[in-house]
Amino acid sequence: MPVATVEINRLKIYAYHGVFGQETAVGNDFELTVHLEYPCAGAMQTDELEATISYADVITLIEKEMKKPSRLLENVVYRIYTSIVAAYPKVCGGYITLLKLHPPLSGQMESCGFTYRW
Repeated sequence: MPVATVEINRLKIYAYHGVFGQETAVGNDFELTVHLEYPCAGAMQTDELEATISYADVITLIEKEMKKPSRLLENVVYRIYTSIVAAYPKVCGGYITLLKLHPPLSGQMESCGFTYRW
């Protein structure tokens, strides 16, 4: 059975996650990349939306979970993961990367983040 990957790359969301007080008060820019593996034969053969994973619906799930402030990015990613696999039980693997684009830390860096693979 063929397996494919649906990709959402570098989705930008403003949210209120972090350990420091100003992070939950002021917020920060975040970037998500989500790759979802699933059996794709149905979508390839039928051209029916029900046979695939809807990018739009996955983004809605992500936005819902990103609105809930958390201290840990791991917790946010786990909530996103559980929401996606609950909505799409045919997902058989993938990864989610959540990056904080402007972490309030000393030193110059592009981002800090967390990746979960399954």
